[in-house]
Amino acid sequence: MIDLQVHLDGSLTKEDIIYLADMQRKELPENFEDLLCAKDKCKNIREYLKYFDFPLSLLQNVDAIEYAMYSLTSRLAKQGLLYAEIRFAPALHIKNYLTQERVIKAALRGLYKGLYENPGFDANLILVCMREFGIETNMITCKHAINYSKDNKIVGIDLAGNEKVKPCSYFKDVFLLAKKHNLPFVIHAGETRDEKEVIDAVELGASRISHGLSVDFTPKMNYYLSSHNVTFELCPTQNIDTKVLPDYESCPIRKISRAGVLATICSGNQTISNTNINKEYIHMIKHQNFRKEDVYEYLSKAVQASFLRVKEKGQLINKLVAQFEYFYNSII
Repeated sequence: MIDLQVHLDGSLTKEDIIYLADMQRKELPENFEDLLCAKDKCKNIREYLKYFDFPLSLLQNVDAIEYAMYSLTSRLAKQGLLYAEIRFAPALHIKNYLTQERVIKAALRGLYKGLYENPGFDANLILVCMREFGIETNMITCKHAINYSKDNKIVGIDLAGNEKVKPCSYFKDVFLLAKKHNLPFVIHAGETRDEKEVIDAVELGASRISHGLSVDFTPKMNYYLSSHNVTFELCPTQNIDTKVLPDYESCPIRKISRAGVLATICSGNQTISNTNINKEYIHMIKHQNFRKEDVYEYLSKAVQASFLRVKEKGQLINKLVAQFEYFYNSII
């Protein structure tokens, strides 16, 4: 219903892959479906991240990017979502001599087309900086996000990738630029590094932390996080696939909430982890004993943590109130 973390390259369906390969006259390997889904195949996050390579190989021209964004936008609407924040890293799509700006424009075309055909659903884009790239490349991504935020469909930036490559503090100048222009940002932190990476992300000004599972929620840490109004984006299925969590029962969603810290449930990579936001809430009902009021609480927290403007958040809450009963009945 509301999903704040959906990665474009991790959410291409089998049908998308076939269409994109045909569009580009590329022959698919016989086992291509095995290259899309990481379920029960990975020992760690490093192995999980390799599953992005194949879909990214088909997202290196503007027509492919536009179609993929259109397809994902349409699919999210059909899942019954009211709002989503879709992420992609422009610099991962420039192998065929594209510029980041051309990639962004293609993604926006696909987004607008999908939204036009699906009234009642809305989505915005978050541009992802990658730890594997240098400051210069990520600075370009940030500058484009600032420039395109004026049309209100690009609402922030993210830092993703393997934390062991570079700490978030390495990209301090990127986030200083974002803060200077009041561009909000989220940082993937606390998956493979200790909680210091989460603290560093908060100190840089991140309003949301993706995952953050290494945090030890001591009273001192709880006060620190709540006083900075930080929201944790949890992707339970993905965290199980990367072996960060052993099972759904181990998801710290309730522990985080009891600590007075905001948290939301997200899908992350819908194809690589074979999930969507509806499935994630079904898992929470089954394994975390979520009640009706819990589901509503975490959906409303997602609205609160979104990068929407204040007026838009109010409008989204009104839609949530109006349609929550239907959504809840569809997942129980």
